[in-house]
Amino acid sequence: MNFLKNHWFGFILSLFVLFFILIFVLVLISPQRDAQSRGFTACTDGFVEQAGACGNGYGCLIGSVIGHGTCTVKVVCFGVKNWLSGKQETPWANYLFNPQYLENEELDENLQDFYNENPNLTEQMNVFRKNSKELESDEE
Repeated sequence: MNFLKNHWFGFILSLFVLFFILIFVLVLISPQRDAQSRGFTACTDGFVEQAGACGNGYGCLIGSVIGHGTCTVKVVCFGVKNWLSGKQETPWANYLFNPQYLENEELDENLQDFYNENPNLTEQMNVFRKNSKELESDEE
């Protein structure tokens, strides 16, 4: 008991860090795509939309990351709540599952045409990035 009395702050901080490492590992091993949008799929989709809309705003991007973290913690807590109330077998059943994929998920016709017309898209993007960096360095 004396150890806890002397090191209470470090103990609480360690529990906090351990909790977020556990959440990180759960998100890492769980499916990220699912036809029924179960688990962390909605969090991931929301994060991608928010981060894409931010542009160059770092504050907006940090807010998106914090929002994604909050969403994942809610999914985990929701699983524990459903397990305690008897709605699911295990606390992790709502985010660790076998995903269902859309079998007939095809690309948009226009998008497919674009990919067919530009088979070396990655190479073109690398050239654009290189040119952009050269222009930025010339301006300085």
